[in-house]
Amino acid sequence: MSTQKTFGSQLRELREEKGWTREYLAERADIAGSQLSRYERGEALPNYRPLISLARALDVALDELCCMDQV
Repeated sequence: MSTQKTFGSQLRELREEKGWTREYLAERADIAGSQLSRYERGEALPNYRPLISLARALDVALDELCCMDQV
């Protein structure tokens, strides 16, 4: 599985565990909903700023969000 797909799957799983919509997470992380959708579909990877924003919004460590336990 590609890094983009793995990250997107992990991001979606963490969001769904909280019962949040994409729109809600995008608002909390201050990123565009369309960009969040691209991340979840594995079409893009975030750079540093949105990655940090997503981790903070989800209240998870970067390594959990980035699937570092799977490497």
